[in-house]
Amino acid sequence: MGDAGRAGALSGVPEELEERIRALVERNAELATALRHRDEFLVSMSHELRTPLNAVLGLTDALLEGLAGELSTVQRGWIADISASGAHLLGLINELLDLARIESGRFDPQWQSVAPSELAQGAIRLVMGNAIARGVGLATAVVPELPPIVTDARAARQILVNLLGNAVKFTPEGKGVRLQVAAGAVDGTVIFEIIDEGIGIPPERIDDIFEPFVQLDGERDRHGPGTGLGLALSARMARELGGDIRVESVVGAGSTFRVTLGRPDWDTIEPATAADTVGEVAEQPVYLRPGTRVLVVDDSAENRELLSRYLRAKGFVVELANDGQAGVECAVRWRPDVVLMDLQMPTLDGWEATRTLRSHPEPEVAAVPIIAVTALAMPGDRERALEAGADAYLTKPVRMRDLLRTITEAVTASR
Repeated sequence: MGDAGRAGALSGVPEELEERIRALVERNAELATALRHRDEFLVSMSHELRTPLNAVLGLTDALLEGLAGELSTVQRGWIADISASGAHLLGLINELLDLARIESGRFDPQWQSVAPSELAQGAIRLVMGNAIARGVGLATAVVPELPPIVTDARAARQILVNLLGNAVKFTPEGKGVRLQVAAGAVDGTVIFEIIDEGIGIPPERIDDIFEPFVQLDGERDRHGPGTGLGLALSARMARELGGDIRVESVVGAGSTFRVTLGRPDWDTIEPATAADTVGEVAEQPVYLRPGTRVLVVDDSAENRELLSRYLRAKGFVVELANDGQAGVECAVRWRPDVVLMDLQMPTLDGWEATRTLRSHPEPEVAAVPIIAVTALAMPGDRERALEAGADAYLTKPVRMRDLLRTITEAVTASR
């Protein structure tokens, strides 16, 4: 609406009210700008953090698969801990993105059927190291033979990790934290209870702990650093998953967080894998002929080196390109069986490089399977890649078993 239109719309309105309306319009414009800047910042930081993390997790996968030689039991244990910690760091990055998605109404749960005991065990494993370091005991009690629930395995595990991590953080040395799992009041739901012997929360402050970036003053703050984001995200995630979180606490005696999860209205759905729930590293066999040709297009030298070394160790023949233009030229000249395409690159980005290959006059080039492998993970990125012509989309950090499976599926489907 132009100035004349606005003037007409406000004609007859008292001057004081008119000023308030104009102030609100200006404030809304400022908020919209701030939200846009926040989203741009999240996109940038997600990319910058995921790129080095891709190398960390990729190398630990390669080591655990024995590609650098046999490992001792102790070495495997340490590397598995590095892998689990890297996966947890990835979870924290995802927290920021998930909060942005939830607040913008773009959170898209990946519904899966998952055993409650696997969720509990996976969460306990991720906080075990911190609990041992702080001298806090961890115990679990799971009702036997609980049926699977329908939920988002990663989001559900992150909720439990956040709550268990907070419980450990605010529980004194020598005391304990217990995770109890039992059937919910409604069929298809489960209640996870995180019970600690910590310092407790004053009744008047319980609602505050679920606000983003809020930390309670006083004794709780002195127990360690934190972003003030985990509980807020956990509460919002639980609601997005159709559940909720309830809290009971007594100052000086401890707190109990009760999380209800599960979609009782869904009967059948694809089961979650063990890797989704507990973060295990498992090798995915490759059913492709030796010498399958893979073109890796990525502007990060570290990522090119990681992927080339790993894929060559698995029997692939690999060519490398450091931007989209070089990738298109190599694909036309070399005729790979599959292309791994980064999206954010100089000279020619991955979206345009994919469109260029898809429009090539030679059918063999135009039909080459293209897998987008990118640190971009905001809403709409997957759809943009697929619309440009990618056959599949993987978000960095990429676990090697997922990469091998996706390559196998893409190449097999093209034959």
